[in-house]
Amino acid sequence: MKHSLLFLLFALITIPVFSQGEFVIEKYNGTKDVFFKSKGCTPEDGVIVFYTEIFNLKFSMPDTPKRLRHISAFDNEKNCYVLCIQPTDQEIGGITKYSIDIAAEGYIPITLDVKGINVGETQYFTINSKNDSVKVENEKLKSQQAELIKKLEEKQPQNPIIISNQTPQETNKQSSQRLMPMELKQSKVAWGIRLGYVNYTEKVTASDESGSASFPGFELGPIFNYSFNKNLYINSGAMFGIITPGYNDDVYGDYHYYIDYDDNDNYYYANIPIYLGLKIPFNNNGFSLFTQLGPYIEYWLTSSNSVKDEWTNHCQYGWALMASIGYKLKFEFGYRSAFTNMMVNEEGEYGGNYYQKSSSKLSAIIIGFSYVF
Repeated sequence: MKHSLLFLLFALITIPVFSQGEFVIEKYNGTKDVFFKSKGCTPEDGVIVFYTEIFNLKFSMPDTPKRLRHISAFDNEKNCYVLCIQPTDQEIGGITKYSIDIAAEGYIPITLDVKGINVGETQYFTINSKNDSVKVENEKLKSQQAELIKKLEEKQPQNPIIISNQTPQETNKQSSQRLMPMELKQSKVAWGIRLGYVNYTEKVTASDESGSASFPGFELGPIFNYSFNKNLYINSGAMFGIITPGYNDDVYGDYHYYIDYDDNDNYYYANIPIYLGLKIPFNNNGFSLFTQLGPYIEYWLTSSNSVKDEWTNHCQYGWALMASIGYKLKFEFGYRSAFTNMMVNEEGEYGGNYYQKSSSKLSAIIIGFSYVF
């Protein structure tokens, strides 16, 4: 049963339609127009006008082909054809009538005999379809196809038959487009997370000399991107970090702060950047180089050591330059430097020791990874 239905469906699809329509030609008695002026006829021609809705008609006079002087194109405004014909003969033994063959695709050809074609005179006819059998047969075939497809899908719902109106070239083109790498679209807002190793440097400047010390640590926090277009964006976030300063005699020596750092103490901070970023794509898959530049605010939080109470500025302001490479997962590196002093010590004695006037500023090198969801 299944094979029979498939065969019948194939036959209905592939067998051409042989049913053809028939012409009905009648004299036209409505409003009549003069056509020879704009349709290629001369005042010496006889004119025949055919009003019709069938736009693909073909006319010929096989018995007297040389007497058919001109056939106009189909007039879409007036729905007609105009034939310019040499008039019939008046003398005895001359041609007194013409046979005009009329044909069109999907219709049975017909011959019209026309008598008395005179100079400067026009005859008018209508050509209609006796029945639109072609359309009826096509609609019938479509209905039968739909019923058969429905029956087959009911029997085999897991493998429905799909009949496509596309040409094989169109189908192959769409398949190749689906297999091609799709352009990756970037939304305006994106969230992510960043983890980085930081190496802070505290540069101490005294009255007569200066020095610096490095304090390692880590930072972690969420990031936020807002894209203006595919290349320009804003990057921000909130990094929470921890460092272990330690004490460095080489740096602080005679002018070190009057409160010592504790080797075993940890110091905490929160860093909020606002960077303007530029994306430089390497390929269509999203792999790119990212550069960022902008200000940040950094607040140093409490620790167990009393040095926190002697910091001149818990809140630091500075600028940073960052670069990263990747797509969603990026390798990052950068540098940040504070504008403001972390500590300022005036010259004087503290605890029986003399200290020079000194101040310090923080900077940091960052290496890490970020991931955008």
